Amino acid sequence: MVYVSNLLLREEVVARTVSSDAQGNYEISSLKAGTYQVTTTMSGFKKSLTDDVRLRSNVVRRVEITLEDREVATEVAVNALGQTPAKAPVRE
Repeated sequence: MVYVSNLLLREEVVARTVSSDAQGNYEISSLKAGTYQVTTTMSGFKKSLTDDVRLRSNVVRRVEITLEDREVATEVAVNALGQTPAKAPVRE
């Protein structure tokens, strides 16, 4: 999901779900000129915030967004008979 808000007016402008193509390109059209913040979320990734995106009338603006993997922590318990389990975090 890509969420766009106007930073100068501090008002919600639009919230849309857009799909990217095979190269990761996406488009959000019909935004008025102004300064925006773009928030991008996707399952399995950290939320991305891009501030100070300035749009002018009738000009296409490209915003590069890189999503980072969300850390996944797993706990593994090892137990030998008659002993207390030892716990160690495992990162994937």
